[in-house]
Amino acid sequence: MNTQAKLIGLGILAIGLASVQGCTQALAQEESENSGQRRTISVSGSGSVRVKPDIATANVGASKTAIKLPEAKADCDAAIAKVRGALKKAGVSDDEIQTVQYQIYRVNANPQAGIPQSQWKVIHTMQIRTKKPDTIAGLVDIAVAAGATDVSSINFSVDSLAKHRTKARELAMAAAVDKAKQLAELSHVQLGRVISVTEQGDGYYPTYQMSSNVSLDYGGGGMSSSAISGGQVEVGTSTSVVFEIR
Repeated sequence: MNTQAKLIGLGILAIGLASVQGCTQALAQEESENSGQRRTISVSGSGSVRVKPDIATANVGASKTAIKLPEAKADCDAAIAKVRGALKKAGVSDDEIQTVQYQIYRVNANPQAGIPQSQWKVIHTMQIRTKKPDTIAGLVDIAVAAGATDVSSINFSVDSLAKHRTKARELAMAAAVDKAKQLAELSHVQLGRVISVTEQGDGYYPTYQMSSNVSLDYGGGGMSSSAISGGQVEVGTSTSVVFEIR
């Protein structure tokens, strides 16, 4: 091959390499623009509904102490048996009564606290559950009248949350869309398609009131009736939405 032919071949090769390099740079620039220059608006919206509870629970129990363990246990077992019997007589089934705490432990002597010698303490706590929330106050009173010395964790909730959560999600999404539209208008841009949706959390939040006013006398002891109100249960959720803008 003569010198002129070699020069022509090298020229063609150089032009080809330059073309490939230019094409590669153009593709890289276009890809960078498509992936890195997307403009978005990110917003969040919350929604909640308040509904009347249809389940109520309460923990009731007894605690007994004695120098000898068998005596403390026998006293506590007897007290719980009376409480359980009174609740069943009031219409609470076995399925609606569940032991949630049972403890036996030694209490060391502490004369300054009024404990002259070591003794044993037995605690037995049961949870009662009813689908008639309005009756929970009466059930607590019955348990106390039968010998329950410990009452705690009175709670109101909703048995089926699905339909209420669906409504809360609708409200949360509507709030997010309204917020995005307002931000787009203020920014003088047009709202585009939804890029992503993330639910940040859902649940229910029981609200209730507990108070005590004298209205029922337990055998002359001056003990009052439990005025317990179920209030409402709040079912809520929060949603984050990312919109494309143009």
